[in-house]
Amino acid sequence: MEPLLIYVDKKTPRIGFIFDLIFDAILGMDYEVTTSRERFLKTHAPVLAYSEKPMDKGIWIYSHHLLRQSGIEELNLRYGHWNKLMVPFYTGFGPDLPFDIFAASFYLVTRYEEYLEFTPDRFGRFGAEQSQAHKHRFLHLPVVDIWARKLGRILQVRYPEMQFTERTYRFISTIDVDQAWAYKYKGLLRQLGGAAAAILRGHLADPLHRSLTLLGMKPDPYDTFHDILRIHDDKAVDCIFFFQVGKRGRWDKNLPGTHPKMQTLVRNIQNHARVGIHPSIRSIHRNELDEELVIFSESTGQKAIRSRQHYLRLTFPQTYQRLVKYGIAEDYSMGYPDALGFRAGTATPFPFFDLSDNQRKDLMIYPFQFMDVTLKNYLRSGPQDAMLKIESIIEQVRKVNGTLIGIWHNMSLSETGEWRMWKPVFDYMIEKALP
Repeated sequence: MEPLLIYVDKKTPRIGFIFDLIFDAILGMDYEVTTSRERFLKTHAPVLAYSEKPMDKGIWIYSHHLLRQSGIEELNLRYGHWNKLMVPFYTGFGPDLPFDIFAASFYLVTRYEEYLEFTPDRFGRFGAEQSQAHKHRFLHLPVVDIWARKLGRILQVRYPEMQFTERTYRFISTIDVDQAWAYKYKGLLRQLGGAAAAILRGHLADPLHRSLTLLGMKPDPYDTFHDILRIHDDKAVDCIFFFQVGKRGRWDKNLPGTHPKMQTLVRNIQNHARVGIHPSIRSIHRNELDEELVIFSESTGQKAIRSRQHYLRLTFPQTYQRLVKYGIAEDYSMGYPDALGFRAGTATPFPFFDLSDNQRKDLMIYPFQFMDVTLKNYLRSGPQDAMLKIESIIEQVRKVNGTLIGIWHNMSLSETGEWRMWKPVFDYMIEKALP
């Protein structure tokens, strides 16, 4: 069968980007774009018109100006209801879709709203509560995937012979290593300072636990790596560890990546799982990412190709421009530290589209949906409630055959202190998320 022929008034980088995401990545179908009205009207292939005026043939979707322009501006988004969902770029007319699915998807996936003025938190981050998805109550849904699949069903009804390639649900478990060890391999001053700070916080038993660990009579509580690897190996789960290897600072507490024990740990993990770099807060302020990439490469013997920002410090477009500059191919920072759900509106990996120069880049973005710290610290969930929230997210990703990604930390699986009783949550997540 001939591919879907889509008519547009003008071909633009924005249209090419979002059509590839909707039709290729999500729906798995062949398509072709034309600006020729004559060809569109004469073809016998399935057709879709994306234009300001209908073509009296095939499916018509009203075209908002967003994808025909190249600049960034404040948009007065109109919302309406469609199939029990709130949708932006609502038009209210059109026999097939009452909103511009392509402009709406582009707006969410490129994080258009984060290029505009907003009130940052103390780390300069865009908070979930400022997002359109939160304000209109669809942050918990992969709406771009849902919209695309509904469009696919409309196409199938109109053109029953049309062929689609159904994609497969995927689960990637990720572990951030902010502090590889709670006590071990730290100098005397750090040991004394750590013990004093623990006592001031009311953790009176810390000096004893610290001493027993340093004397080799008790394992370091954060050294949960063997357990983590065993679980993923037993269940054949794809896993990525992200290592913070930069210099120590106020927000960067790991051993320096130049420490022999850190380098040995990274190499050992690399033998069993994929690894990536966890750029430090220092690297953002002082432009030390190049130095951290060298340290990471010395530990692994290979160039870093994947990353996740420490504290999820993600600003547009600077963060991704920096990663592109240093040759990072994959980033796993797309998600909120303060909320669960779908920051980019999708459970589908996609290339970074830089609105500042209106071009897609050689950087694949892998959105995550939940994080241990979000559940415990931001949402104040207990273990049982966390399980329910995680299961709900998993169900949403399964429905669209998307890519599920969760974030845990080696220290959150320690079963000590504030993380006591959270290891069963991790185990539950693994079982529920299995393909």
